[in-house]
Amino acid sequence: MNDEPRWAIRPHLGRVVLLMVCGVTLLATRAGSGPPDPFPIPPNAEVFPVAGTVRWKGQPAGHANVYFYPLADASPARWPNGFPRGTVKPDGSFSVSTFARDDGAPAGKYAVLVTWANRWDGSRNWDNDDRRNRDRFGGKYLKSNPPRWPVEVGSPSPSAIRIELE
Repeated sequence: MNDEPRWAIRPHLGRVVLLMVCGVTLLATRAGSGPPDPFPIPPNAEVFPVAGTVRWKGQPAGHANVYFYPLADASPARWPNGFPRGTVKPDGSFSVSTFARDDGAPAGKYAVLVTWANRWDGSRNWDNDDRRNRDRFGGKYLKSNPPRWPVEVGSPSPSAIRIELE
């Protein structure tokens, strides 16, 4: 009796199983990864001027930071320069910058987020004491879902964004 055909596949069984496991793992990984990251916003993308005011208890929130968090695609790969943002001036006004100072923001829907450090030392730098630099609102205005202040930037751009903090 010739047993060779029955056992001929046995030396290759380990390789076959290994290839099947690798193939299934590769397919599962690709299927769960979703679409590839979109291209970054180019530095010459059209931006629209955006400005507004931030007030806290009726007073200007000077030196607070305003961030425009994109609601459609907040992938860091898409925003290599960071999200559009601005710093509130002592009079409470701000303008948004994306690529250059006060240039505006690309068209799209955003959630406006606000943070305000506890202490400003009066110069161009924040006081380095972390205890005092924490957001005086404890992150209350840094939530994008649901957006507290939704904004759509484009043509025509919002004339003035008015943010009243409690």
